[in-house]
Parts: sequence; C-alpha cells; structure tokens
Amino acid sequence: MISFKPIYRKRPAGSGIAAVLVTWGLWAAFNSEAATWTVEWNPTQPENQIGAVAEIAASGDTILVGPGTYYEHIPLEAKSLAFISTDGKENTILDGSAIFDGREKSIIYMVGGDAEDLMVEGFTLRNGAGAPEEYGEIAGGAISWWSRGLGGSARILDCRFHDNYLLDDSSGRGGAVFLTDISTVEMIGCEFEDNDADWNGGSASIYNYEESIVQGCEFVIHPGSRAAGSALWSGGGLISIIDCHFIGVGSGAGFSGLSVTNFAATIRNNLFLDEEGRWATRIRLHESLTVGDPHFSIEFTGNLVWNKAGNIPETDFQLLINYTIPTVLFNNNTIVGTTVLFSLGGGVPITCNDLGKHQVAI
Repeated sequence: MISFKPIYRKRPAGSGIAAVLVTWGLWAAFNSEAATWTVEWNPTQPENQIGAVAEIAASGDTILVGPGTYYEHIPLEAKSLAFISTDGKENTILDGSAIFDGREKSIIYMVGGDAEDLMVEGFTLRNGAGAPEEYGEIAGGAISWWSRGLGGSARILDCRFHDNYLLDDSSGRGGAVFLTDISTVEMIGCEFEDNDADWNGGSASIYNYEESIVQGCEFVIHPGSRAAGSALWSGGGLISIIDCHFIGVGSGAGFSGLSVTNFAATIRNNLFLDEEGRWATRIRLHESLTVGDPHFSIEFTGNLVWNKAGNIPETDFQLLINYTIPTVLFNNNTIVGTTVLFSLGGGVPITCNDLGKHQVAI
C-alpha cells in the first residue's frame, strides 16, 4: 500500500533566496507545499514500489519506507528527495538484483542534469551493479549521485552496503557509493562489507567541491579488491575522516585501503587494521594541486595503524606529498607492524625512525 499525506510548511518570516537552511528538516522550506509519502511493503509486488513513488514525488518531498525487502532501481533527475526508513537498516532492504527494462543497475542514481539534494537514511543496500555517470563510465553500485553543475548535496546516514560490485573490467568507481562534483557530502554511521570496483573506491568514491565528512563508518575491504582506495577514495576540497574503522581481511591486489587526494584532509581517531593482509594499513595521502598552494594541509592524528601480519613487502604506510614545504600535522598516532614512508618534494623518503618529533610509536 502506498499512502500520501501532505505536510504544509510555512516559509520562515523574512526568508528569501539567500536564506540559510541550517537543518535538513528545513531543506524544502522554500516549497509552498512539501509532502511526505509513506511506502508499505507489498509482498505480491516487491519490485519498483519506492521507485514508483519517487517518479511522481516533487522536489523537496520525503519518502518514508516501511520494513521489507524492495527490489529497486530508482532514477532521479534534477530533484531533491529524502528516503528514510521507519524501522532501520536491519529491517529495510533495497536490493538491486532484479533487472528492469530501461533502468540501470544502481539502486538510486542520477540520470542527468544538475544534482539537487539527496538523503538516504536507515537502509541496507545490496546487489547493485552501477549506472553510467556523466562521462559514461559505470559507477556507484548502490548509489550514483553526480552533477554537471558542481552543486547539490548528499547525506547518507546509518546505512549498510554489501555485495555491490563494479567488476566488468570497466573503469568503475565506487563499488557501493559514487558521489562526484557534489558541493557537500555527509556519510555518517554507515557499514560497508564485500563491495568492490575495478578502478577506485572499492566501497566508496567521493569527489566534492566544498566539504565532505565521513564519520563513524566501518569499511571491511573485499578480500580480493584491486581498487585504488579499496575502502575509500576521495578527492577535491576538504574532507574529514573521523572515528572510522578500516578492516582488511585478505591479501588484496589494489594500491591502498584509503587513498586521499584532497587539497585538505583531517584524518583523526581512526582504526586501520589488517588481520592477515596488507591493504587496510596501506594509506596514501597525496595532493593534487600546484606546488605551494596555500590551502593545502593534512592532519593525521590519534590514529591506530596495525598490521597483524607484520612488516611484509608492500605494506608501507605511505604519506606521499609532492610539496617542497608541506603543511602536515602528524601526531599521537600508533603504528604497529608496518612502516611509515614519507616522500617530500620528490626527495629521499624519510622513514618513521626519523619522525621522533611526530610521536610515532613503533
């Protein structure tokens, strides 16, 4: 059953185009009428239940989803929508294994135009296989959200992603999540396991133009991943990665567990743990702007980097910076079973034994 209940919000007094919306609850405050739709699982027709509502919903609407397993491929174009489960990710599953004529294989995906605001909260998303992004490359197994106009936002909260793959020898990015040319990104309290891509971002690939935050997430790297950033790849503006777990459980064949190419990054209070392999503790931090850019900075503090397999070949913790005088804060980290490799300005790498002032424990 699909039920519809309109919610009428008054425009705040004195508001105008320049008004600032400080909470997501007001994201549609400029609409004279924003609506909340409720979708209740129908076991006799489990396919395209949410997608049918998304097609007729107006920009700024919210879609509440009851418990159940929904087989979905939901295309969106120039529309802001919030998808929120009523009973949490344990009970509300979006499955991308069904094939729909005329639909791509991502579960929620852009089909063109400029991105608006997307919110996805409290779902398990599984078995997605991607959709073409702006340049035709397959990206975002479960969620593919991008913009031609360098705008919009994405909030992904308290979701679980598993068994989403881009493994057809294409230049796939973001095994589970692909967010690019988006102004702001929040990915908070999410779990990733057994997702992978051919190119980068085995679990997630993020390229933002203003600010991204990844907080309280757990990334369990696919045992055979070959992606750069087998857990997370990011680039663009400022990113903060805080209180996350990066867990490696196999040998892998990729370049790194975490790959950060943003011009400014805060990486704080995270766990990087390799149980038997080498990729969660191989972390690449490297810039992508011109030498001497005043905005460049990296903070890597309070992290535990632990390779239980020990210091075997190609397990270096890597901080690769091509600046002559980089701005780097590297304090109060614990490094166990691996090494720290700095490469500054193309010069001779500095090992962790030369970094006493950074309080690195070996």
